[in-house]
Amino acid sequence: MTIEVGNVSRAFGGRDALVDVTVVLGGGLTAVIGPNGSGKTTLLRLLATTERADRGSVRVSGHDTSDPSGRLAVRRALGYLTQTESLPLRMTVHQYVEYVAVLKEIEPRAWRLAEVARCIDTVGLGGRMHDRIRNLSGGMRRRVGLAQALLGNPALLILDEPDAALDPETRRLMLADLAERSRNSTVVVSTHHTGDIGRWCDRIVVLSGGRIRFTGPPGHLRDLARGRVWRAAEPDPEAWHCWQDSPTTWRCVGASAPDGVGAEPTLDDGYLTALWSPRATRP
Repeated sequence: MTIEVGNVSRAFGGRDALVDVTVVLGGGLTAVIGPNGSGKTTLLRLLATTERADRGSVRVSGHDTSDPSGRLAVRRALGYLTQTESLPLRMTVHQYVEYVAVLKEIEPRAWRLAEVARCIDTVGLGGRMHDRIRNLSGGMRRRVGLAQALLGNPALLILDEPDAALDPETRRLMLADLAERSRNSTVVVSTHHTGDIGRWCDRIVVLSGGRIRFTGPPGHLRDLARGRVWRAAEPDPEAWHCWQDSPTTWRCVGASAPDGVGAEPTLDDGYLTALWSPRATRP
């Protein structure tokens, strides 16, 4: 499914959440990254048809989401995990996921039950499916939300911080599964974890202040920082950003590295360059 966002703006209480956002997302896995308050959740809500834009258009596989029939068509193809999933704590894992399967009109019942069990197993909760949700840890509850989003193998999967509260191994397995799913569907995830996301995704969108600062393959984002990264014995006042990466050295990102001390850029360096450089915009 192809997602086309054209000149979209959205404000809440006089504060701009998105400003003239234009982006086209094809199939595969897209990671949306950015600081807190950058507009990630608002963008994903627009794609999932739970928010309406003040200006601009959102089209998914040609369906205009401002039109009721277009929204319905998108929702029938959608699996969605919100940033803060509100779960019925008295229900068991199986009861809740089956409830969502009924809402998604997964019939007949035999197929629905098999699909519910499959999705619960996929997120590693097969042994806990008859436990009440209130007895699960935060990470397990997050996986319950992911299980309901996977029902029916949706053609469009939108996940808002699905890795929140997950342990590193569970997160790695989840990303590997999403990358595999994205071969036959469109998957959009938001995350605060930039370190290894480039291994799994096809493209990255960087948001800051409600505006797109970069969109493109992970390698292109990393290359934004080429020639802009260096190490120093102390923070460099000329750098945009410095952080201590060992007991004796600081890693710095700025307009250009001093002669002879440049370092190979990482995806994190490219991300910081996209946020800070006035020239870092989408290709």
